[in-house]
Amino acid sequence: MPGPLATQVAMRVGYLRRGALAVAVAAAFVAPSFLLVVVVGAVYTRYSGLSIVASLFYGIAPAVMAIITLAAINLLKLTDRRDPRPWTISAAVFALTAATGSEPILVIFGAGLLMIAIDAHPRLHPHPWRLP
Repeated sequence: MPGPLATQVAMRVGYLRRGALAVAVAAAFVAPSFLLVVVVGAVYTRYSGLSIVASLFYGIAPAVMAIITLAAINLLKLTDRRDPRPWTISAAVFALTAATGSEPILVIFGAGLLMIAIDAHPRLHPHPWRLP
C-alpha cells in the first residue's frame, strides 16, 4: 500500500522538519488526488446520463476492481501469512461484499473485533507461548 504509506511518511517528515507547517505538507501531498476525485465525481454526477460517460465508467470499473484486488492480495500476504483463521475471515468478508455489491462496514469492523477476540483468548491461539 504505497499510497497511504507515502502520505504518512510525507506528513511525518513535514512535522519533524517544520512542526505545525506539516499541515501544508499534508495538503500539498493530498490535494492533487483529492481534486482529481472531486472532478471525476462532478463530471460523473453532471453527465452520468450520457451514453459515452456510462461507457467510459463501465470500462474503467474492471480496471479499478483489479487494482483493488491486487492491493488486497498483497495486503493479505503481508498480514495473514500462513494462519488460516484470518484467511477464512477475509474470504468470508470478501464473499459477502461481492454478493451484496456493497461495503458492509459493520461486517468488516466485526471481523476485526472477531480476530482480536480470537487472538486474545489463549486456548484459541495456535501458539499461545509465542506472541504474533
